[in-house]
Amino acid sequence: MKSFALLFVTALWLTTAVGQTNTWTGGNSSWNTAGNWSLGVVPTAAHDVVINTGSSIQVDVTPPNLRSLTITNNSAVTFTCSGASRTITFANTGTGFSINSGSSLSLVGINSGGGRSMNIAFASATVTSSIAGTLTLNAAGGGSSYNASNSNTSVTGIIINNGGTITSTAGNLTFASGGSYTHEVNGSAIPTATWNNASTCTITGITSTTPSGLTQAFGHFTWDCSGHTGLINLNSALTTINGNFTVKNAGQYNSGNGRTQNGLVLSSTTNLTLNIGGNFNIEQSSTQASWLLLTNGTANVTMNVTGDFNMSRAGSGPVYFDCYFGTTLNTIVLNITGNYNQTGGWFDWAFQSSASGSNYVTMNLAGNYTHTGSSVMTSSTTDGGTPNGKIIFTGNGTRTFSAAIPGNIAYTNYEVSAATTLDVLSNINLTSQSTPAVWGGQLEVIAGGTIDLNTYQIVSSSGATAGQNNAFILNAGAKVITANNNGLQNTTIGSVSSSIATRTYSSCADYEFQGNATGTFTTTPTTATARDIIINNTSSDVVFNQSMAVSRTFNFQNGRANIGAYILTINSTATISGSSSSRYVITVPASATDGRLRQNGLSTSSRVFPIGTSSYYLPATITPSSAGSDFSLNVYRSTTTNGLPGGSAYSSRAFQADAMYRIDRASGSSDAQIRLDWQTNAIEGAAFTILSAIDIGIWVRKSNWVLAAGSGSANYLTNNLLNYASTSGTISDFGTPGTGYPYIVANILLLPIQFTLLKATKTPANQALLEWRINDHNTIALFEIEESSNGRKFTSIGKRTATEALDYSFTDDHLNNGTNYYRIKAVDTEGRITYSFIVAVTTKRSFPFQVFGNPVGSQLVFQHPESVNALYRITDASGRMVTQGQIPANAVLTQVDVNKLSAGNYILQFINNKESFTQTFMKQ
Repeated sequence: MKSFALLFVTALWLTTAVGQTNTWTGGNSSWNTAGNWSLGVVPTAAHDVVINTGSSIQVDVTPPNLRSLTITNNSAVTFTCSGASRTITFANTGTGFSINSGSSLSLVGINSGGGRSMNIAFASATVTSSIAGTLTLNAAGGGSSYNASNSNTSVTGIIINNGGTITSTAGNLTFASGGSYTHEVNGSAIPTATWNNASTCTITGITSTTPSGLTQAFGHFTWDCSGHTGLINLNSALTTINGNFTVKNAGQYNSGNGRTQNGLVLSSTTNLTLNIGGNFNIEQSSTQASWLLLTNGTANVTMNVTGDFNMSRAGSGPVYFDCYFGTTLNTIVLNITGNYNQTGGWFDWAFQSSASGSNYVTMNLAGNYTHTGSSVMTSSTTDGGTPNGKIIFTGNGTRTFSAAIPGNIAYTNYEVSAATTLDVLSNINLTSQSTPAVWGGQLEVIAGGTIDLNTYQIVSSSGATAGQNNAFILNAGAKVITANNNGLQNTTIGSVSSSIATRTYSSCADYEFQGNATGTFTTTPTTATARDIIINNTSSDVVFNQSMAVSRTFNFQNGRANIGAYILTINSTATISGSSSSRYVITVPASATDGRLRQNGLSTSSRVFPIGTSSYYLPATITPSSAGSDFSLNVYRSTTTNGLPGGSAYSSRAFQADAMYRIDRASGSSDAQIRLDWQTNAIEGAAFTILSAIDIGIWVRKSNWVLAAGSGSANYLTNNLLNYASTSGTISDFGTPGTGYPYIVANILLLPIQFTLLKATKTPANQALLEWRINDHNTIALFEIEESSNGRKFTSIGKRTATEALDYSFTDDHLNNGTNYYRIKAVDTEGRITYSFIVAVTTKRSFPFQVFGNPVGSQLVFQHPESVNALYRITDASGRMVTQGQIPANAVLTQVDVNKLSAGNYILQFINNKESFTQTFMKQ
């Protein structure tokens, strides 16, 4: 008997502790019908109630406190109170109320009896509540409620509030990761809760009244209220959104006015700091409108977006983001850690015509800027006291800028901050504005900042017409990179359009050229100066369009720097880095004073001048004996007898390395050792190639060609196998500063003669008196005088035996009618021949300008008036000068080697004192 009693008590305890499962079987019926339950009784406090079928249940009795209620099996269940307000209460210390994933419960009140409500509550014991499905609170009748007091409610599913009441605190209601709340009621309160960063609060029901409960720290927050009337002002209550802030619908669409008075306003007179831990999204995918205003009053607003700022328009309705809408513009700051992406809509820095104030809106953007489609960024205020908005690119590393239609971004200023590189992937349009001046667009690169323009441009909205009040500013310590083949600035086709009103290039900034030209630009405060110049063209040379100086580093990364006839100066303490046989300075001098690489303030260490031609690397090295002097050098091919570019060519270069160096001690007084390198046997004459080192030396042309630093092989350190020649001692005479002397490397015993003078004069006796002078008599055996009637076919008319004299003359007694051309043929002791330039006498008044043999082959021959102080220039069809040279005095026929010119049309210009002639010729 005692055993039976013990067994009975134990069974009773287990039944009470564990509870009995009582499952709904009644379909759409009444709660208080015993036959609707699996146990055949209406649920009691000992029951775990399970509803696993879709049902509409009339709760016609107030049940006792239940152990638990579970909605499961993807069931859609509705509780409607009947007879009175009904409350289902849970008193279990464990799980009391559960809506499983896929299932739903809707609470509905009724209108009879003055309004009756359907409610869920929890007894004094702490009860766990889990909403993984959907709980809907409806407004019908007396409404419905969910009182989370005495519970620990966790929502991983959805609570939809369509007019009910939620009583909760942050301690008893949690929207966990994936959980969401939808506010489908106008006004009312958003439930107080703990919001996981990955939870979502969605506002859909606002028509006229601002909801309360906005001061919480939300996860994702979505505003999706179409059709509300009037401005819905959150009055700075919404401050913390740890996830995404999304505006899908805000206001109504008015076809007559895109903006109505029906937008969403975040603040008015109370300052606001809104922190968004994820993305900010404003979008429209329907026919309605989305209009968000940061403030419509005097509030200072800071909006911090940790993620991206996304603005889009997929529907036909308008999308507006207004930073300001009011009468006094205070401080508005957008801090965006991620990217700015605008694919549609209208971003307005300041809206409404009465906006005023000296403050402006700032967007600090630490990510990329992308602006596509027909979207607009502008400032639409008409108040002249309101400045443009400003985008500041911030943070370490590279940020990109891309605008599909650059002109759709107006009244916007830009700043690239320190440590930031702005990679420009489209043109940037700066607004041109006459008045007020504050509406002119500006782009400024701060010290430490870099703007990489690639092949794109910074342009003025005025197009090719001169802009007003817009500006590009490259500050000291900043850097600009251009890959534009027209250079940094070249009218309206360079990287920075010259139609921009103000263009400031600091002489203490850095300039990297990745395109084919530098362009022409003025630096300040020191003209034509950069801190660093970087050459980084992987496919071609960088052609300089102006002289430049460098105060820190001239850096080769890729390609060569073709300075042409300009001067490149490396200031004292500055250096050249990265030079090699494929990265060097190409010099193309046009006279004795230009086309130079100059390095200032040399120490006593050897300094390499990495120079060459377009075909060969031909460096030179200067080693001063004392510090402080400046040296400038150039080099070109086709050695000339007078050491000048375009001068008379040697008839034979067999005993030379065909490279003419000009070395100038531009400032200072230091002696120096020089070394000349030619790197390749390709420029060596046939007789030079086989010379031993002892037979090679450096020649310098002063009044005549002489061996540099004395004579004899002992003065040279030469290695013909390694292609260099160097003076063993120092040179003290470098000629006149600014000009210097030309140098060549050749056989120390033999340098082809130079005719330093040749003239032909008609005498009163109708004779032609020829007078000539040479630079060296040691190797000449014979002079033969030749005459021609057409300047092309010459015959011998006399000979002169060479003596130790340098001056000679010959008289032609048989002067023919018309023009008589003369040249001197010099024959040295080895039988080698050198021809002079051509002179003439005539019975006619002048020599016509004429090109012979047009089209021409490797040699261009042209007749011209007698040279007094003449030069010639050859330009291509685009007007670019390809070569020029001086013409010896008295010459009337000139021959120019054009073998290196590409086939095509060229223009020859002859300039002689005040007269000038031009003629087009074709190079085959």
